[in-house]
Amino acid sequence: MPMEGEPSSLAKVAQLVILSLAWGMQIWVTFISGFVLIRSVSRHTFGLVQSKLFPFYFYTLVACAVLNLSIFACYHPRELLSTGETLQVPLRGQAQPRPLASRPPPGRGVAPLHVRSLPSVTSRVS
Repeated sequence: MPMEGEPSSLAKVAQLVILSLAWGMQIWVTFISGFVLIRSVSRHTFGLVQSKLFPFYFYTLVACAVLNLSIFACYHPRELLSTGETLQVPLRGQAQPRPLASRPPPGRGVAPLHVRSLPSVTSRVS
């Protein structure tokens, strides 16, 4: 259902809110929560929290990108776009992250952290 003309105010606000949500989440996860967690909790706990946080993070980013692309495609019919703009839509769709490929199989959480202790160095007197 492509529409010609200027997008409505609701579509503009929706696109801005979705884009702001995605950018804000990227800034938070990348620069704030990771650094605070790594300094506050043990390494194993950090890995456990990140394993629960990242799937939600990626799914939310994918949903935001798909919604923004859908709003853009509705208000910019392919017939009215230049060749470069026409190629941008499918290329943007191909650039979406694939979170399912990096997830562990169902029923398995974070792999236990195996730390092998090194033998202690003792001086032998012969």
